[in-house]
Amino acid sequence: MGNTPVSKNEVENEIIWNNNFVTISEKSVSYRQWYGAGVKYINDLTTEDGNLMQCLGLLNAIPTSWKKKLKNSYKENKTSDCENKTIDIQNNYFQ
Repeated sequence: MGNTPVSKNEVENEIIWNNNFVTISEKSVSYRQWYGAGVKYINDLTTEDGNLMQCLGLLNAIPTSWKKKLKNSYKENKTSDCENKTIDIQNNYFQ
């Protein structure tokens, strides 16, 4: 298992798929269609204000401490350094 990310930047740059920290029922997750659509990093699932997009059960797989780091960082620094992310997951995943 890799090192636990500590900073907001480290959390944002964590790969989602097959990550021992991002689990459902204690198993890492891999959604090929999402990966193929460009959803690869935690940062790909965040909005510009630090919130995570609603992505089925995947949100429950992301550690709570990571979610808090993302949200707290936004509150501390109102000028967001995140891009506005609009990912058309539904069209790519539910075809």
